[in-house]
Amino acid sequence: MNVVWTEDEKEYVRANAGFMRDEDVASDLSKITGRVITRDAVRRQRQKMGLRKRQGRGVCRLADPLGVVRFSPKRPFGIPLTIRAATPPPEGATDDK
Repeated sequence: MNVVWTEDEKEYVRANAGFMRDEDVASDLSKITGRVITRDAVRRQRQKMGLRKRQGRGVCRLADPLGVVRFSPKRPFGIPLTIRAATPPPEGATDDK
């Protein structure tokens, strides 16, 4: 059954995604709301909100929101290489000296 998530439920996911597993968030939300919320439902909702978890077993941190985590062939497997998006210079900044 498709149930619309309330803003309070979304806020709970947003606030706890950085240090709790999706399974633990689902368990807590199920106790709070009184309805069954699965790990996959929490994962889908978190991904819809743009919150990505870092890769790795047992890692309960969010990925860098400003960059994309990629793996470089020159680095050993498992060591992430973060590529940051280019940001435009602030308005009024000039290179003239």
